[in-house]
Amino acid sequence: MKTRQYRETKVKATKTCYFSNFQLILHQNTEKQAKNTICYGN
Repeated sequence: MKTRQYRETKVKATKTCYFSNFQLILHQNTEKQAKNTICYGN
């Protein structure tokens, strides 16, 4: 599941967005929350 979502994020998002997304996930945020914060917030 996570691997597939990572692939979709990597394709749709820029490197910066994807990298920040990954960092936020490490900080115990959900993928959706991280994706919304970085991709749509920036």
